[in-house]
Amino acid sequence: MTFECTNENLHSQKYVYNCTLYNYTMKNFSLILFALTAISFGTTFTGCGPDNDPVIITDTTTTGGNEDPVFANSLKVGFVQYDLTTVDDKTFGVYNTASNLTYISVFGNDADEGDADFNIEIPGTDTGTFTTHNAGGGVFECGTGTEGDIKRQEYSADNSEFTIKVTEYGAVGEKIKGTFSGKVKRGTNSIDVPKGKFEVTRSPNEG
Repeated sequence: MTFECTNENLHSQKYVYNCTLYNYTMKNFSLILFALTAISFGTTFTGCGPDNDPVIITDTTTTGGNEDPVFANSLKVGFVQYDLTTVDDKTFGVYNTASNLTYISVFGNDADEGDADFNIEIPGTDTGTFTTHNAGGGVFECGTGTEGDIKRQEYSADNSEFTIKVTEYGAVGEKIKGTFSGKVKRGTNSIDVPKGKFEVTRSPNEG
């Protein structure tokens, strides 16, 4: 039997209960239908929507492969920096027992600026600070350009304020290290050497 909750039926008391039950059932059915429709819509929207963009993780760890090389021997003459790849047989330190002097020689080439070299003399075999003025015991000379070339420039720290600091003085076969800075001259012209450093292997004693 099919029941319809109409205005005529509502006039009959025996149908009041059935109409109430019918209305309750229809409300529940409507809620269930609405919920299913919402779920279906959400599923369809999610399934048909564009895929999320992938998360890209960038590795910022440096491997060191592209880092600038560190040069053990260098000097700056005026505004020109020379980072030297050294020539082994012309780069050394040696102590002369007869004169009680240590001689340090550095010869090398800068990939951009060309050849450069410098020579240092200090008394004894100790670390310390030495100057080329005020009887400080130090000697410094340097040159830029290829030896024998007309463009070569040579400089000396004689009678100039120049400081040499020896920070490490090892045994034969070990390292002699240090830094230097000051003024050098070429003729009457004075030029700044604002910074420089050296690291050479100590050769067997001479003298």
